[in-house]
Amino acid sequence: TFDVRLPPRATNVYYRDEVGNITTSALRRAPRRDAHVPLVLVPRYVLFGGWRVTFALGYDVPAARYVARDAADATRHVLNVTFGSSLRTPLAVDVAELRVVLPEGATDIDARAPFGVDAVAHD
Repeated sequence: TFDVRLPPRATNVYYRDEVGNITTSALRRAPRRDAHVPLVLVPRYVLFGGWRVTFALGYDVPAARYVARDAADATRHVLNVTFGSSLRTPLAVDVAELRVVLPEGATDIDARAPFGVDAVAHD
């Protein structure tokens, strides 16, 4: 099983593998409004050492929790999110993708990370 800790107030949670929805799961209600949302996923088959599984995990979070006005320029907004795995189960992650959906009409988009990334795309 994969134990996942989603950000507080995560909604519209989805999790899929190559075949479709992962139906063996348990999404729990957070104990408090500001607490992380616990999720347990069970892959379709047992994973032995060296075996791989590909899956997607996504959710929505309120923008107000992660977006603030830039201290140096009040006309700009800054999004501050953790880039990485929400998995609490020790697991090697070969590829991680962070997708941010901005409001229609957003301009002057600049993405920065405190470490190297393979690609940054603006669709």
